Amino acid sequence: MRRQLAIVTFAALLSGCATALESVYVPADSSGWKLGYGSDRRGQTIAEYVPSNESINNWTKLLTIQFLEGENRSPSVVMEDLKSRMQSRCPGSYWSVISQDSVSILYEWNIKGCSTNPDQHEIARLLKGNDGEHRIAYTEKTSAMNHATREKWIASFKEAYVEKSGKKVVLTGR
Repeated sequence: MRRQLAIVTFAALLSGCATALESVYVPADSSGWKLGYGSDRRGQTIAEYVPSNESINNWTKLLTIQFLEGENRSPSVVMEDLKSRMQSRCPGSYWSVISQDSVSILYEWNIKGCSTNPDQHEIARLLKGNDGEHRIAYTEKTSAMNHATREKWIASFKEAYVEKSGKKVVLTGR
């Protein structure tokens, strides 16, 4: 049976508050992954998973789940901000929107030959929640991700959703 990567559990463990914030559910096989880094500081929760035989300081694949509490900008505006910051560090970076709607944006970027970063290819999705913005991302240290791997993560991220108290949150564009 396929184990599901449920970020709800991680967010609940990190959050010491009595009021449960929303989290994101990502339907993905979690076998072979371990938590490499996690942080819950005011305004941002992040969990970075690496393959079981790697570390956060030496990874080839990285799965990131991030929550920006109180972020009210649209997912496309948040993505444009991330894009701008990346392109200032790595001017040759490539960005492409895969799909978007009023409450989420699925996109990818890659960098190669950047003096400040190793070659990387990332698939990511930003989801607008009621309590903030959620970012899920799968990154490989490669200039071009394998087609099957790329399609697998795109499909998984398209099925991801925001939930609160174990129930799917119905989001509407604001």
